[in-house]
Amino acid sequence: MSPRTRARPRRADLLRAEALALPVVLLLLILVCRRTVAAPLTVGVGLLSVVGTLAGLRALAQVTEVSPFAANLALVLVLVLGLGVDYGLFVISRYREERQAGHAQPDAVVRATTAAGRTVCSAGSRWRCRSARSWSSPSSS
Repeated sequence: MSPRTRARPRRADLLRAEALALPVVLLLLILVCRRTVAAPLTVGVGLLSVVGTLAGLRALAQVTEVSPFAANLALVLVLVLGLGVDYGLFVISRYREERQAGHAQPDAVVRATTAAGRTVCSAGSRWRCRSARSWSSPSSS
């Protein structure tokens, strides 16, 4: 049996696990956020990040060789969705802090996205730069 033949069931298992994990993450976020709007919004940001990452990888693959490590859809889903959810929770917690400090809703949104948004963009950019090398380098095998 070739390595590719053996890898197919593993890839299908990983994708199945991701399909099961997404509803579990959504349920946990509803419990953590205590809001039915914040949880789907957080997952939506994560999924939008996945779509953007896959589109970027596809565009990169058109001009250069992309590592098979980067083409692993399950890995991309885990990393990017996890970061999207994590950063979304960070912004939501910052918004709640602003509301508890007595700021009106529009002011709290502006203050939270200004402070947390800058941090999220900075952290996301650093992660993107660190991972770009391993994702764009061809595999030695």
